[in-house]
This record gives sequence, structure tokens and C-alpha cells, in this order.
Amino acid sequence: MEERNRIRKAAALKYDVEGDQAPVLTAKGRGLLAERIIELARQSGVYVQEDAQLVQYLAALDLYQEIPPQLYEVVAEVLAFVYRMDKDYR
Repeated sequence: MEERNRIRKAAALKYDVEGDQAPVLTAKGRGLLAERIIELARQSGVYVQEDAQLVQYLAALDLYQEIPPQLYEVVAEVLAFVYRMDKDYR
């Protein structure tokens, strides 16, 4: 019951290994916008990681801002997992 009453939040990151120094926040939202971000990610074959604490930190950033150094480790873990999943899936 509590799960249904909670407003969903989402954030999207982009990271170009060759061009970016750090991942960049490309989208963020809550409620219907969050649902749309998640829907578009899934339709595009983008892995969706559910981490309420991380999305809260990302939501505090400005759009197109690089993530701060404090988030490097946790985001690197997510990216490493995504790369492994992608490699194993192919």
C-alpha cells in the first residue's frame, strides 16, 4: 500500500567514455515525468537501475551538469554493472 502512494522519481545519465570527464545528468523528473523517463529508457533498451538514494542525489543536480566527485564511486558501480550486462547479453 505504501509503495503505491510513493511518488516515483527518475534521473538519466549519459556518459561518453572518450568525450566526457564524468557522467552527465540528461533528464530528471518525478511522478508522470519519471514514469515517462523510465518508459523511454526501457523502450530504447537502456538498463534501469532502481536506487532511491542515488536518484535523490541526482535530482538535486542541474540538467546537463556532470555528477560531482562524491558520486563517482556509486555511479561507476552502476555503469560497470550495465557494461557487464550488455556484454553478457550480446
